[in-house]
Amino acid sequence: MENAVILKTGKVVRKSTFISGSLKIDLQGFADQFAIGNSDRIYKHVNKENFNLQDLDGYDKPISAGYYLQSEFLKYIANIITLKKLNEYVLKDSDLIFAENDDQIEVFRLYIKAPYNYFYKLEKFNIDYKKNIPVVDSNQNIIIPIDKEPV
Repeated sequence: MENAVILKTGKVVRKSTFISGSLKIDLQGFADQFAIGNSDRIYKHVNKENFNLQDLDGYDKPISAGYYLQSEFLKYIANIITLKKLNEYVLKDSDLIFAENDDQIEVFRLYIKAPYNYFYKLEKFNIDYKKNIPVVDSNQNIIIPIDKEPV
């Protein structure tokens, strides 16, 4: 049994995929940034609206949100490389170690509930992973089982 996290794509991957200390989690609990292989191969999740406007219309294949090598995405934003070249640096499934049944998904997310007594507070949930049970709902929110309390 290993610890795992959820990517914004809904895939569940083992934390051992990433260089130790490189994993960054967003406020909803998804893995947002991490290094794979060595510490300078940092992948960052990029939303569709972060692409250059001229590429959103005229490109021959759809632009999609995803994890891109951060250094190359910054070159793309600075118009040093093209969108076509950038697509060579998208995260591939072959770079990931996918979770197995009974791995523990660690979900850290911002605690936001009245009476708002905290500047910020993180909740941590440990969820048993089962391959055939969805971990993300149709609104792209992580599904926390009703019987799970923060640890």
